[in-house]
Amino acid sequence: KLQKEKEERSEIGAYIFDFRSIYAGYQKCFFRHASRQANRVAHMLATEGLRREEITYLFNGVPHSVADSVDAD
Repeated sequence: KLQKEKEERSEIGAYIFDFRSIYAGYQKCFFRHASRQANRVAHMLATEGLRREEITYLFNGVPHSVADSVDAD
């Protein structure tokens, strides 16, 4: 979705617009898929956010349920 030129109208469209604006200033920019295992902390944060059914902003650190994984990462 980041590399396509069409306008993104999904729920994450604003994020995609922001990322496109950021990487447009670089001469080269590469994106690569990271598996769930390689990006364990991000997956845990996303799962926790879905479980809570709320928008979560990470001020002053991460939830206790994820802290050990952050330290190990």
